[in-house]
Amino acid sequence: MPNASVIGMLVNSKIPASKDHIREQQAAASALGLSLQIIEASSERDFVPAFASLADNRAGALYVEGDSLFTGLRAQLAALATRCRLVRRGSD
Repeated sequence: MPNASVIGMLVNSKIPASKDHIREQQAAASALGLSLQIIEASSERDFVPAFASLADNRAGALYVEGDSLFTGLRAQLAALATRCRLVRRGSD
């Protein structure tokens, strides 16, 4: 999303390595002049509120941390991202 100024980052807060990943992504976002919004989800029930927060903060893109929770529920995450307009389809 080349015009995105706010990037969402979905992390599983129960994974200890996520703190390091957040620091790395914050540094990268800062270097690019972007705002990084950290959204924590440690269970499926956290997804809807997380995506509502992304929409409220007008995130233009989403980075999903590699985690088995997110991988196993990727179809649900993709549907939520589309609903919140974080994913462009065709010429939208």
